[in-house]
Amino acid sequence: MKILVDFDDVLLNTNRFRKNYKKIYAAYGIDPEVFEQYYKKSVTYEKSITVYDPEKHLKEIKRGENIKISKLRKSIYNFAENSKKYVFKDVKKFLAKFKKDDIIIITHSKSKFQKVKLKNSGLKKLVKKIIQTGKLKAYTVKKLATQKIIKNGEAAYFLDDRVDQINEVKKINPSVITVLIRRREGRFQDKKTKFCDFEAKNLKEAYQIIKQKCQ
Repeated sequence: MKILVDFDDVLLNTNRFRKNYKKIYAAYGIDPEVFEQYYKKSVTYEKSITVYDPEKHLKEIKRGENIKISKLRKSIYNFAENSKKYVFKDVKKFLAKFKKDDIIIITHSKSKFQKVKLKNSGLKKLVKKIIQTGKLKAYTVKKLATQKIIKNGEAAYFLDDRVDQINEVKKINPSVITVLIRRREGRFQDKKTKFCDFEAKNLKEAYQIIKQKCQ
């Protein structure tokens, strides 16, 4: 069995993380409106999925506001080093129910900032691997199958909070069992689609789904 799980909004309370992240910019005189203005210019899109890179964001702010960003950059990376405190309380208990080699975290961002968040989350020691990708996760899942990391006939579960990611994974990898995670704290409340096999409000419910399927 393989458990393929998203990071932001599934394992990490990204909503709370982002609110405090924006406060750092405010401390350097970048108010929320200006933050969002340059955020929109810095994100890239793959279909309807946004990919955020703070380095691009900082460059847009520097260019548009003509300010020095070295201290701001240092502050946001220091903040990312405290990502462990934003990990949801049910995560470690959920991960502990499976063999380490059965769990793979897949995150849709290849940025240095995301790498720092992942490294300091404290989750690396609990999973087989963490994969950062700049493409839709469906291609990563397909590659894992091609590489026989997901073996033929092996049950694979994909947990994500985004319907778009769920849809693509199911289209390209129809045998993968998809679970839409709809946490109360999540930033996205996407509707369930025909490509979503199950829905869970948290990881406790997700575990019950997996446990029941494995019986």
